[in-house]
Parts: sequence; structure tokens; C-alpha cells
Amino acid sequence: MSQRLGPTHPPSTSRPETRITGCKPVPRGRLAAVAVAALSAAIVALAPVARGAPAGAPTTRPATRPSAGVAAALPPAAAAGDPAAFLLHPPGIAGEAGIDRSLVGGLRDGGFGGQAEIYDWTGENKGIAALVNRARNDRQAQVIADKVVAHRRAHPADPILLTAHSGGTGLAVFALEKLPKDVTVDGLLLLSPALSPGYDLSPALAHVTGRAYVFSSTMDAFVLGFGTTLFGTIDRKAGESAGRVGFAKPADAVDPAQYDKLVPCPYQKAWLAFGNLGDHVSVMSRTFSRQVLTPLILSHLPGGGGPLPGPFLPNVAATGTRPAATAPAASP
Repeated sequence: MSQRLGPTHPPSTSRPETRITGCKPVPRGRLAAVAVAALSAAIVALAPVARGAPAGAPTTRPATRPSAGVAAALPPAAAAGDPAAFLLHPPGIAGEAGIDRSLVGGLRDGGFGGQAEIYDWTGENKGIAALVNRARNDRQAQVIADKVVAHRRAHPADPILLTAHSGGTGLAVFALEKLPKDVTVDGLLLLSPALSPGYDLSPALAHVTGRAYVFSSTMDAFVLGFGTTLFGTIDRKAGESAGRVGFAKPADAVDPAQYDKLVPCPYQKAWLAFGNLGDHVSVMSRTFSRQVLTPLILSHLPGGGGPLPGPFLPNVAATGTRPAATAPAASP
């Protein structure tokens, strides 16, 4: 048995038969090849939807003033950002794309003033090739872990934050599992995670001192429903991903208490006001990053008032967007 920590929806108990006349049946091998090509193309095509800086643009720059909606909700010290902070972001299986630069740009707009690095772990193996190569992904997770260790050893007092999208969430989690016992990060954002819902996060969460926020959407049906059912999750399980149905605490979790740090953040319709449509990529939109994700990051920095219990909706009247509720999400 496992304890569900995110949104659920009942599984289908029957599948209506679809009959197509006038066509020859497609051989199973060819059908699978077509499906692989279609999903890979869709993922790569969707990646640049949210506009960001041009490829190769630097991801570090001086601190900027936070947007009005963010600044109004945070203590003054946190609103200024922390230039000593280090944020590391593994992208999804499409590799570094506009959506990743959009995420970082939104954090900058919201007031994050530290160093940010997008680490493209996919190399030349993008799309489905990146998803299925667990051995290579494990080696790349060690590279990410080494980056965290190197920064922690060189700058022991600096805050370290991890954000990751889709397949990159698996690399972030695998990297946390590889850290030495005395090395931790301050906060974790898992955006549309392509991990299986029952994956035991407790070894990774043991290396997070603050909170781990999980953004999911039941509307992410094509990539994290159909896609990972057909081709598997980043941890090589066939079925829907946690980015669609949420994580479930396994009954045999190594350290169940670590799940107290996990904050499920299922999709809210009010997030439409910030460009989040509930699909696979718009959680990375620059406006959503600025208005909803930035406060979670800044709350983990010195003077940030401590990790927020969940995402909230800023006073959007000051941002020129239509009004929405301002109460934070309930704690898990």
C-alpha cells in the first residue's frame, strides 16, 4: 500500500474498441517506431513554446528588483534576493531550450540575484534516447551531484537550490541520492516530474533541508500519461508519471518522515492568469516563474522568512493581470 500525496483520477476500467475500415493494419514494430518519432518530435517542438533568451546566452546577471506581486508578499530582506545563492537546473529530455531560459528569466524578474546554471545532461541523446538510457543518466546524475558538492565545499554558507523539469527531475533526484551524507541543498522544485508516482523520494529528500515542491497537472495527459505509459518514466517504469497524478509515499519507504518536506502543488485554474495552461511546459512560463515560483525560491534564502508551505497567488492587481485569490495553498 502507498499513501497518495497528490491529485488522483480513477483509472479507466474499459477501453472502447476503435474500428478503422479501408486501411491495412500497421505492423506493430512500425507503429511503435512512428509513436516514438511522434512523441520525440512533440517534446522537442513543445520545448521552445515559452520564449527565453537565445541559446548560449549567459544565465547569470546582477540582482533585479522583484515584481510588485512578489515583493508585496515577501519580507524586505528576501525581496532583494541573495547574490551568493546558487541555483542548478537540469532541463527535460529535449535538452536546454527556451522554456528553461524562460524559467530562469522569470526567477530573475522576480528578484533572484544569485548564480544560475542550466546543466544540459542530454548531450547528443535528446528525446526518447535520453529518457530510456538509465545507465548514462546515472552517470550524468553523478556530474550534477559533483557540481553540488564542489559548490558546497567551496562556499559552505551559500544557499543551493535545485529546480528541474520533466525528465530532468529524475536527474535531480538521482543526484541528491548520490550526495555525501554531510552535503545538502536548501530547496527543491520538481516541475512536471517524469518520475513514477511510487518512486521512493526519501533518500533524496534526506539531502534537502527546506521543502520540495512538486508541480503536477492531470491535464498533462499526452506526455506524462500516454507518453510515459508507452515509453516509461525516467526511472524506467511504465505508467502515468507523478507530474500528472502526484507522488505516493511507498509503504516501504526508506525514511517515511522525509516526506514531511514534500509539498504537492496540483494545478490551479487561477494559474491561467500567469500563463500556466496546465499542460506539460507552461509551468515553465516566465510569468508563472516570476509570480508563483520565485517566492518559493526566495523563501529559502537568508531573510526569506523560512520555506513557504506552498505556492500562493500574488496580488495580481499590481501586475496588470486579472485579479486572483491571494491565499497560500494548504500545507500537505
